[in-house]
Amino acid sequence: MLAEVGRLGSMFAVSESLKGIVAPIRVPTYLFEPALESAISTSLQASSLLGHQDFKGILGSVPIPSFLSDETTKSIISRALELSTLSTGAAEMLRGTSMLDPKIPGLTGVGFPASLFAPMQSIINEQLTSLTGFTGLSSSLLGDLSWIGDLTKGLQLGKPHLPSNWRRVETEPDDLEDEVRVILEEGIPLAWVPSARVIELLLAAPDASSRRRVISNNHKGILTGCERLVSRLPQKRALLYGDMIRKAVNALRDEHVEAAQSLATNVLDTLLTQHSKDALDVPIGVVTNAASYKKFRKQSWRLTLAVHPATTVMSGRYGVDDRPSGYRRNATAHAITRHQYNRINAVLAVMNATSVLTCFVRDTPAFD
Repeated sequence: MLAEVGRLGSMFAVSESLKGIVAPIRVPTYLFEPALESAISTSLQASSLLGHQDFKGILGSVPIPSFLSDETTKSIISRALELSTLSTGAAEMLRGTSMLDPKIPGLTGVGFPASLFAPMQSIINEQLTSLTGFTGLSSSLLGDLSWIGDLTKGLQLGKPHLPSNWRRVETEPDDLEDEVRVILEEGIPLAWVPSARVIELLLAAPDASSRRRVISNNHKGILTGCERLVSRLPQKRALLYGDMIRKAVNALRDEHVEAAQSLATNVLDTLLTQHSKDALDVPIGVVTNAASYKKFRKQSWRLTLAVHPATTVMSGRYGVDDRPSGYRRNATAHAITRHQYNRINAVLAVMNATSVLTCFVRDTPAFD
């Protein structure tokens, strides 16, 4: 921690040399304020910087530098703030955003050590509370600090056993396994796509028709997510399939529903029939068998959330007089009807192709 504070202090020592580099950029004037620089230097020498307080919390006993709550530091910095331009022109620039990049929330963009923002919410809150003792520093100057909670939440929910789209979902598949399985068996994949927000909407929906409305209402974001996923796949052998999925996405955006659904379905069919053996070490018959749920579930949720929808999507024999309740590969290929070809089914076709392709690339040796 002392090393981090030292780096923080060095910001002031090099501030003048930075002026020429960052001249066009709005930089907080306190970085170049002699009064504040001198005050902080004096206060650090005067404070009990080497003294530590024990904090018992998330990470056990953590030593915290006491200068953050040192009365001498508070008094000197308070006076410096009154003298510096921080209390005037810089205040507006500091309201909850970085000065070097307004798109980056919080204070990390101005060079504060990233390790100070580790998932220790209670520590941060405690020290931020102590800052209110600065007589020259108003609470509004700190801006909206909700980003700290978002950061620590994201760090705590790494969930490596799940695809990345589950990292911000409030629950785990284990907690709602029955509900998750129902969604998968409606032909809706939950691996890699859709987003965490859409997953939570699907879990909260009371029935199948409500879940289809969720897909319909969020189809633009879902398609964008699919496009991004297949554009970032590292294996060259998967590039052709990714390109075909992007073309299906573009066709759907241009309202060519039938073309999009057909192309995405062909990609899905090819992936499952031609690559299941290499990916999962099982023939296609096992992948499309509903009884295989337990087999894949024991292996991992990452596989189950991507592959299990195939037990529904790839099943059944259909004629033009049949009206399956959702997206089906065989109805798309062998029973062209307006009931089967529609925007929701086309989105589901793209989702399934994207989910299976990403799963096969990232979690199996199929494309190594």
